[in-house]
Amino acid sequence: MSKTFAGSLAQHKNRRPYRLVDQPALTLATIRDRAIVGILRYADASIDAVIALRVEDYYSIDNRRWLRIVQDGIERHQLVDAQLEDLIDKYLLESGIEKEPRSSLFRSTLSGNGRISSRSVHRYHVAKLARQVSNLRSVRLTPDSAESILNNIKPTTRENLRDRAIIGLILYAVASPREIAAIRKSNYLDNGNWCCIKLARSRIIEVPKALCELLREYVRAEDPPEDGLLFRVDRTRGMTASGIEKMIRRRLNEAPRPLRVG
Repeated sequence: MSKTFAGSLAQHKNRRPYRLVDQPALTLATIRDRAIVGILRYADASIDAVIALRVEDYYSIDNRRWLRIVQDGIERHQLVDAQLEDLIDKYLLESGIEKEPRSSLFRSTLSGNGRISSRSVHRYHVAKLARQVSNLRSVRLTPDSAESILNNIKPTTRENLRDRAIIGLILYAVASPREIAAIRKSNYLDNGNWCCIKLARSRIIEVPKALCELLREYVRAEDPPEDGLLFRVDRTRGMTASGIEKMIRRRLNEAPRPLRVG
């Protein structure tokens, strides 16, 4: 690991250790983020349009749900897809804000207790979710299909462990195939309690706990050289961006029929 990267990670030393779990817990923030991703995906709304939504912009007409979206100064009323309706309804139920029509639909959560705050969700957070949607869409995946493929791939071989870690990086770390192909072993740090990884453009992220175990299992099994690429086809060849895309297409074709979406 380079001194620069190690120094950048010093601030994480006192972070609380992760409790390893298979999937992220369904916190209010998670339920909110799923609703935001749903609007980005199903309603094709921009980042600013999502932030500008008010509770009253999600309304009913003849037992169907609609969204009032203002984008680039143009107002449109869109019939809500059944899957998106379920995501937004769950968020409103958990947040308890349905009786505050003039307030922001998507708000930040309080760090102390995870409850909803009065402040609108940060733009950078919605932008991160938009990148996730874009990266997944570029390889014909959705958040749901990516999670389903992860559950479908059994951690029984080195290849399976590698593919699980790669799909996890796209899903949980908002990494693109090009960024993943460029990761070196020296860009990855795991002290046994938490993980950090450096992506392209000097973007260093603390790895979400759902991804931490995927990476840990792969690195333990593969033991890539410190100065080499993290993901490889074999001992001499690294995975390329096109190779990652090809792998995902193969995994989609191998998946049960309901998973073949994106």
